[in-house]
Amino acid sequence: MGVRLALATGARRGEVLGLTWDSFDARTSSIRINQQQTKSGLRAPKTERGKRTITLDGATIERLAEWKSQQAEYLFSFGIRQTEKTPIVSDELGGFLEPDNFSRWWDIFRKRHGFDTLKLHDLRHTQATLLIAQGVDIKTVQNRLGHTKASTTLDLYAGVLPGKDAEAASVIGSLLTTKKPIYGETVNL
Repeated sequence: MGVRLALATGARRGEVLGLTWDSFDARTSSIRINQQQTKSGLRAPKTERGKRTITLDGATIERLAEWKSQQAEYLFSFGIRQTEKTPIVSDELGGFLEPDNFSRWWDIFRKRHGFDTLKLHDLRHTQATLLIAQGVDIKTVQNRLGHTKASTTLDLYAGVLPGKDAEAASVIGSLLTTKKPIYGETVNL
């Protein structure tokens, strides 16, 4: 579930591990990031902008609902009651998962499935790149990632779409070769 949430939200590892069930709102199809799990415990996100609400897609909402039920059943088998404060991605006893333990699991998982060089943080980059490539505006991507400035998002992700330059050339070419004047008279350059 942690991997699904990282890809679906663009959240950082610690932000995903800091999510509790009261962070998830099925009515609004959203998840609220207001803390992160670090090696030294829970703390606030890196910046105030890091506190954010992210809308989730329908398939992720369905998967979360299934996961909540599976987790509750699993924890109950140990006599542990799942509450709204239970981490969505928990350790085997319903507590907060230590980030390095999650990373060790990720290393084993990715190698087993042929993703030897894929870092968990790359899922954050993947989400941002896919959203920008599909034409989602930069402010929306900035807000989903929790960046303080849109320039940070642009600096990190704008250069990863080489096809955009060809698209820009096509747009400017069509404007320069128009038969109708946009303003004033037509001059062939």
